Amino acid sequence: MPPPAADPSAAAELLAERLYSLRALPFCHLVPHPELLPHESVRFFHVDEYWVRSLLLGASSVAASRPGATGTARAIADAAVARGRATAGLGAGDDHRTGVLIRSRLIAQYPGLRIAAGAGGAAVTVRAWYPAPDVLLCLFDRGSAVTWFEIGEPAHALHFGFDEDAHGGLVLNTRDPRTGEPDGHQVRQDRFLGGKDSPAHGSRAVGFARLAEAAGARSPAGLALQLIRTPERQFFGEPPSGG
Repeated sequence: MPPPAADPSAAAELLAERLYSLRALPFCHLVPHPELLPHESVRFFHVDEYWVRSLLLGASSVAASRPGATGTARAIADAAVARGRATAGLGAGDDHRTGVLIRSRLIAQYPGLRIAAGAGGAAVTVRAWYPAPDVLLCLFDRGSAVTWFEIGEPAHALHFGFDEDAHGGLVLNTRDPRTGEPDGHQVRQDRFLGGKDSPAHGSRAVGFARLAEAAGARSPAGLALQLIRTPERQFFGEPPSGG
């Protein structure tokens, strides 16, 4: 008695989930040489959907190990492509996926980074994973319609603090108390860290009275406004209106 026929739909679903998504593909087949993704780099890319279909056809060819099964292999590959495209919002047209690769210490040190992308004012699904501890790979649904990408610190990164200058020193970039927006002025650390006549001289202790005076803060709330630091955000492309 011949063995029961395999279920093509189950095979297509598995291939769409693991290979069309690129998640199960060895990273060396996506980035064949380290110099293509050096340290502290960002690379935007397009996905060659014809290459992906060839990948799926090769994987499904294991079903063609017996005579007359070539058609089954092609049917599985076609079904996997159709499932994958539907999941990514591509439909049956010629559109393709886009994405971004980031290799940076930032990825390893901040695992809770906020990631978003969109087409105009509409957000799209970002499918992200970490091929390596310092590498983030993102695929964008809706393909070439995507016009912007954002990466930023999570909301709980809101804190009181200072900024760093180019030499690693502390500075306070002040804000206009009427609008809360940066006013272009800067208070350097020698104006608020322990001075010569302070018990904290030579330390990193902050003299808040000196800091408030230097920043022009006339109340505790005014000083809090100067010290608050919102999560950092970096946009690529055209930021959405109101973003």
